[in-house]
Amino acid sequence: MRILRSTAYAALLLWAVILATVVCSGEPDSGDVEPAPGMDQMESSGATAEPATAEPRQVQAGPPPTATSVALAVVATTTEPLYITTADLDNAPTGSSDGRGKIVAHSTLILIGTVPDAEPRVERISGRILGDPSRPDPNWTTIAYVHDVQVERYLKGSGPATLPVMQATGHETVLPGSGATPGFLNHVRYSAHHYYLERGGRYLLFLRESDRAPGLWLGTGEPYKYHLFEGRARVRTPARDPGRTFYIKRGEEDLLERVQDVIDYQSAFASSGIPNGIRWNLESLDAGPLLEGTFIAFTVDGNSYGGGDGCNTFGGRTESGLPVADKNGSFSGSAQGTAETLALCVSSDGSDDIMKQAEAYKRAVRSGRTFEIEGDRLKILDGSGKVRVVFVRRATLSGQPVELAGTQWRMVDEDGEYGDAPVATLAFLNENLAGGTTACRDFVLDYRVREGGKLSFSGRGRYGPTDTCTEEMVELERSFRRGLSSDDYAVDDSSAESVLRIRTYRDEILSFEPMPQAAEDRVYRGEWSLAAFTKPDRVNSWYTVYAETTELVRGTELTISFEEDRLLGHGECHSYEGSVSIEGPTIEVQDVVVAEKPCDEIEGLEGIMDQEMRFAEFLNRATSFRIYGDRLFVQTEDHDALLFRAE
Repeated sequence: MRILRSTAYAALLLWAVILATVVCSGEPDSGDVEPAPGMDQMESSGATAEPATAEPRQVQAGPPPTATSVALAVVATTTEPLYITTADLDNAPTGSSDGRGKIVAHSTLILIGTVPDAEPRVERISGRILGDPSRPDPNWTTIAYVHDVQVERYLKGSGPATLPVMQATGHETVLPGSGATPGFLNHVRYSAHHYYLERGGRYLLFLRESDRAPGLWLGTGEPYKYHLFEGRARVRTPARDPGRTFYIKRGEEDLLERVQDVIDYQSAFASSGIPNGIRWNLESLDAGPLLEGTFIAFTVDGNSYGGGDGCNTFGGRTESGLPVADKNGSFSGSAQGTAETLALCVSSDGSDDIMKQAEAYKRAVRSGRTFEIEGDRLKILDGSGKVRVVFVRRATLSGQPVELAGTQWRMVDEDGEYGDAPVATLAFLNENLAGGTTACRDFVLDYRVREGGKLSFSGRGRYGPTDTCTEEMVELERSFRRGLSSDDYAVDDSSAESVLRIRTYRDEILSFEPMPQAAEDRVYRGEWSLAAFTKPDRVNSWYTVYAETTELVRGTELTISFEEDRLLGHGECHSYEGSVSIEGPTIEVQDVVVAEKPCDEIEGLEGIMDQEMRFAEFLNRATSFRIYGDRLFVQTEDHDALLFRAE
């Protein structure tokens, strides 16, 4: 292992350079120090020119606009890239388990390569929805150069001889308008201080694969590129504080040796000693049991961790970027960015015992220096070797996490909790939206399925009258909704009838059996009364992530019925008639005629008129429907929906 230069010598050299720069009132010469590039410090020799501003183009923001509803604007500005660390490599020791070197730890590939002389190709890459990276975001487009870098050798990882490396040069965003205010296309062009890769240049690159454009590689974080020439290495990265930040030039061999040292060190700790993604439930704390009715859990996933202390949830990651626990039974060092909820929890007797237990648990975990895994148990020991906490591995649900969209289920009341009250139902209406009934009211909520059978719900919009709900029914509804703080799920087909099991964060199991499928002609039988409108919350995302549920104006009614190829409907102030085509789960409504009825004396007329016009507009855009129990769900292509009850 190479002996590192004295940090005191490096600090003295840096101060000397800064002092010399101030005295000379000019930029450093071509010696050992150069300023970090600022907005006006882009070198002209061989640098790739900035991309030309894109021509304005008409775009759609939100629902399909009218021809004149989107205005255009082009704005040139600058942005600051993401920084992982400064002086990252020199602050990475190679002799302890508390190392740094985050740029190395977070990079999938580290390589030496040459940028070809050819012009880079330009790629337009869609952004991703916040909270759902699997979906493209039409409000954001990244403009990027892509160079097919000729790889000389890989220092970390492996790959092809030619690797497509992208570098963002700008982006376009759609800024939606509201009401009569038009939307804007905002074009952002990054300044030359981002240091575009030079054609023909030879570089050391720290890279990760793009999650937006699989197959393309981009910088892990700043500084991710070092220009190698004439046996020297220069950082080519913008600075947080242009004009005041300096990087010491170093020899190519010196830099590559340092990088290899950090890679070798980190590879010794690359394997996590605690299996990733496993949920561990606390069995004992300082050799004592938990308070009755409390629940504490812990999960490790690579360099991140999370869980709950019986009152609040928490999560974070290691400062070094290394796994939380190494394969030798030790923890990898201090945490950074720990986030924690701040609820106050009171025991049923009014005491603060839950909070005291939570604090004792956190102290015990922080004292952990080593761990042991024996069978299904994980033990955390302090520096003296004393066992502070014992976890037991959570059992796996029987069955498989199958596709849920289009399925509908009825809760199995195994404990007789519901008595004579209606048992809750749960229908997965599409890839994002679920609905159902409880002992009291109906509900609509958003759901998300992730890898490994992880299932989460959000929103929980409730609708419907409460006049007939007893206190017992209201409490049953609350209990069911609390149960939907789910963690994972599986469908068990081992018996004659499938069983859906949803496990809550507190390790409780909700069991469901399939609901009978509605007869094909069920939609034609009788009238359907509108209960609520629902639509995506486009402030949070373009698609349904948080459903906005709107009930009808109190005391009003909207109904529809289907007769072969005709649709008939009635409201307080209008009647509706149109042609309809139904085939399987698809529905197409055309030529809805809206006829006025006398309603001048009705209270709240303005709200009723808006409601009934909205109803007609939704009907005209209907594309699919689903029946679950005595509920009808009619959806449009852009995820607006109408929720009906059978009359």
